[in-house]
Amino acid sequence: QTDLLHKPRHAMMLTEPYVEMIRAKAERTERALPKRIPKSRMRELLKDREMVHQDELAKLLIDEMAAPGAQKPLGPQAPVYASHPSMGANVLTLDPASLKEATSGEAASPPQAAEAMASTMPSPQPGAASLKLVPADINSYVATQRTNRDDEIQVEEFITNLYKPEDERHVIHRVNDGLNRALRGHRPPRERPAHIEVPRHENYWQARYVMELIGDAISAIENSNGGKLKPSKMFKRLDIDGDGFISMSDLKTACDKFKIPHTSSDLHAVFSALDKHDAGSVNIGEFTRNYEMHQGNLMDAMARPIKAVYHEGGIEYAGPVQDKINEMEAQVAAAHAENEAAHAAHAAGNRSTSAPPSRPDAASPRSTAGSSRSQMCRTGMSIATPSVSSSIYEREVGLITGQARVTDVIRARCAAWKPSKHEIFTAPAKTRYGMTVFPDTRHVTEHNMPLSASYMPESERFKTTNSVHSLFAVPDARTAQVEDAMKKHARNEFRVERIRQRQREFTERCWAANQAAQEFDELKVARKALNQLNYERKCKMACA
Repeated sequence: QTDLLHKPRHAMMLTEPYVEMIRAKAERTERALPKRIPKSRMRELLKDREMVHQDELAKLLIDEMAAPGAQKPLGPQAPVYASHPSMGANVLTLDPASLKEATSGEAASPPQAAEAMASTMPSPQPGAASLKLVPADINSYVATQRTNRDDEIQVEEFITNLYKPEDERHVIHRVNDGLNRALRGHRPPRERPAHIEVPRHENYWQARYVMELIGDAISAIENSNGGKLKPSKMFKRLDIDGDGFISMSDLKTACDKFKIPHTSSDLHAVFSALDKHDAGSVNIGEFTRNYEMHQGNLMDAMARPIKAVYHEGGIEYAGPVQDKINEMEAQVAAAHAENEAAHAAHAAGNRSTSAPPSRPDAASPRSTAGSSRSQMCRTGMSIATPSVSSSIYEREVGLITGQARVTDVIRARCAAWKPSKHEIFTAPAKTRYGMTVFPDTRHVTEHNMPLSASYMPESERFKTTNSVHSLFAVPDARTAQVEDAMKKHARNEFRVERIRQRQREFTERCWAANQAAQEFDELKVARKALNQLNYERKCKMACA
């Protein structure tokens, strides 16, 4: 076989026999090709390229082996963004038609003459038979190299792998080659110029606005994580071509797919915010660190573990992200205090002589005895803003304050109405209250019952519905959710008891059947013995 009938990149599924056949040819080429083409000659042929297409590289190697030293080096490749009709490096230009032509694999591949040249057998090669290579071997080795979205190979990586010493080649490198589609390939080509060529468009708040729109649009679809949007799911939704990187074309296609209103400047602003290092594309690590929403960075939840919770409500986080937030808040508070002190000093220096003197025992330097107008202003303010009434559970809240674990907080909130273990032994026998589906709530209404630790007086029990449903309230059977739960438990208990009753009936029936069978066997044996005795009696009478 002089050439491959089908190239691996065109196959939908790579079967194991086909992959092993390709790797066997590639291993033979890996041993013979460095002896046919020296490393200096290979670098000379690819000196003007950083990336080269698979077909173009295979044609170059085949022609070089057919006519050594006669091939010219590959010329430099024009970037994708230079294919625009204006031929200008305009960062706010993203023409879908020209971009599709520039990024398609057929446009990046060499002309059809390369296919015809690759299918022909090169001229006889001098040297040992083990060094003779056919186009199928060359194409197989090129197919095992890792590529990007447009089937382009990194020149430096290709030369390093080809001329690597034999003792440095390992089996893991052979397994994790370009035929392993589970591995992420190289970055796709740039679709806009680098920042050193043309300053890119950056607008932080414009990017944040578009990020919120993208997050809202995708969260309506990806709701499998309890209503939270996973960063990995969001990245897969934006990675349209599935190469493991988000490019400008992926971002534009995703916005069109999810019907997100956008302009060219919006896309460039978002991409500039995501691509901090100006690499031309964004992988999942860069995406999760740089994609910001109103909840914060997508990685903040992982870098901010819960340190403790408060009994009165609230969460305290820890981790490097929270330390940075605390430091920023401390700086803001210090700047605010410094600003207030400066304003207070400036106001004290410019105080007029007609102003009332400050009280020496005042808590604040700005607090004064005040004139009648000031007293009237304070009185009006107190009337306009009445004091907030204290909570009905202020006493309970005051008893449990401070930091604790989540389980401790839940236990403290529920332990007020749950019975203790020792109360199981001191509880009275079942009464008419305990034989129904409704729980015995006399320990709530009567303080002399054994379970009266949850007793509440009428002033506390008869509250509004809002008070009943608070976190300190006792479960009430009149609540719809509690009633449904009790009915469900009663139904389950009835079904279990019915199954047990059927089991008891089956056991009784089996016992009765066994007793009848045993009695029948005994009567059968007795009948047989009587027949035997009768037969012997008749025999004796006949003999006599």
